[in-house]
Amino acid sequence: MHDNGSSMVAAACLSGLTDLGCYIHTMQLVVNAALRPTVQRAVGDIIATGRSIVGHFRHSSKATERLQQIQASLNTEASPYPQHRLIQDVQTRWNSTFYMLQRLREQKRAIGLYSQEHDISVLMPHQWNLIDKLLITLTPFEQETKKASLATSTAGIIIPGVRMLSAFLKKPAHPGDDFGIITMRQVMLQDLTHRYADIEKSKLCVLATTLDPTAKLCFFTEETKEIAKEWLLEATMYEYKNRRETRDPRQSSASTSTTASTSATHAAGAPDQNVGLDRTQESQATDTVLYDYWQQIVQSQDQASNPSYPTSEVDKFQCLQEVNMYLAEALKPLALPPALPEDPILYWKACSHVYPNLSAVARRYLGAPPSSVDSERAFSAAGNICTDKRSLLSASKMEMLLFLEKNLPIINFHY
Repeated sequence: MHDNGSSMVAAACLSGLTDLGCYIHTMQLVVNAALRPTVQRAVGDIIATGRSIVGHFRHSSKATERLQQIQASLNTEASPYPQHRLIQDVQTRWNSTFYMLQRLREQKRAIGLYSQEHDISVLMPHQWNLIDKLLITLTPFEQETKKASLATSTAGIIIPGVRMLSAFLKKPAHPGDDFGIITMRQVMLQDLTHRYADIEKSKLCVLATTLDPTAKLCFFTEETKEIAKEWLLEATMYEYKNRRETRDPRQSSASTSTTASTSATHAAGAPDQNVGLDRTQESQATDTVLYDYWQQIVQSQDQASNPSYPTSEVDKFQCLQEVNMYLAEALKPLALPPALPEDPILYWKACSHVYPNLSAVARRYLGAPPSSVDSERAFSAAGNICTDKRSLLSASKMEMLLFLEKNLPIINFHY
């Protein structure tokens, strides 16, 4: 998992490893391309004015105190008014611009009353209307960003997310839509389509999407559906082979020792033409020979009922039946926001007895995250653990504490 920097892409190609660009970083590029003033100046002017308003309060404690007083005066039991501070955006996080505009929209009345007392930049009525439409346009991208930031998200959300965002941007414009918003949506659609033009050629993303019980094959073209089935069957047979070899190892050493002991028994119990055997010895020799034949017959039947991979068509049919049974299942419903989406790994854990081979494939491909957010959080967690007051922590203890901080919640602190 890497960002879209040219050096990172080149390093991934030279390494020969399976790589994936960060989904959130790609959305950052798509949204930023549409928010540039050169694309639509009206949108750029609104963002610049919004930053000026927020900066005025962020750099003045008196202005912040006065805004809080105005918020308190607007708050009533019949009509509660939110007591929130304004949010300053940063250019490296597009959703911070979204949250800045959202908070400005929320505090519109308080900012209007404050502007009557002080000389600050203000937004015109048509700009407030444009903010409303801008927030509507960016809301699906904000929802996808939050979804991809979850620790339980997988690479299986990328293809469905791109398809849904494209469908949203292709939606016909409403009669009241501003020309700037229409242009912005067109730019975002073109950039998103260009960046994910070959996404269905990625085996990792295709299989991760197929193994997501809320998506499966619904977001693929007809051609990709057939390819996805072939890749899934191939991966299932590979896991079937591994499970078979682990479950039924061929005890070559045991067979060798058994054969050696059988030969020794034959040599000891075989009747000699020159030396007669008493009835007891003859009975023991006969029993031993029958046991040897029983063992040979049982082993031959066991090998016939458990053919080796990949020559047996029975194995392929069993894997194909497992794949078809999974694909024939109804899709699991997608959680309605603000509820968090269900972890697909939990589904495969619950169905591991029904789909033993597919669950192994799911563990392999659903382990890939859609973004680098969770790994970046590890650096933030390390900064919270090793503070100025705990600066003498050794590297080994620091590593152990970070490991516990990330993993104890997974097992619900049951240790």
